[in-house]
Amino acid sequence: MLREHYPNDKRFEEVLGYLPEPSPELRKIDRYLEDEKLYRMIRTDLSKRYPKTKETGRNSTPVEVILRMLVVKRLYGYSYEETERNVCDSLSLRQFCRVYLNDVPDDTTLIRWANLIQPKTLEKFN
Repeated sequence: MLREHYPNDKRFEEVLGYLPEPSPELRKIDRYLEDEKLYRMIRTDLSKRYPKTKETGRNSTPVEVILRMLVVKRLYGYSYEETERNVCDSLSLRQFCRVYLNDVPDDTTLIRWANLIQPKTLEKFN
């Protein structure tokens, strides 16, 4: 499955040996998030933020990162600010969200992206 990746993915792999195992719920959710159909639905909604996003390949926060951070927000009942802070502070959540050693999207970025996901898409996702 082709996904956008941050450039620091390889350096993060060196750190993986020091991480505790992800929680059982994150492991289970991780398998669900590999669904290509779900990924395409979310990507389609998010591509509407900027005109011609799909054609120009405008660099932005990867869809996978946004989706996974929004899952963390909902799973743990975090606010957008708490999601940013907790993902930033946790190597396990950085790995789950595919942020690795890169900057974590801030809360306002997450809010803007979350507002683009259509209710119909959310219903299917849930």
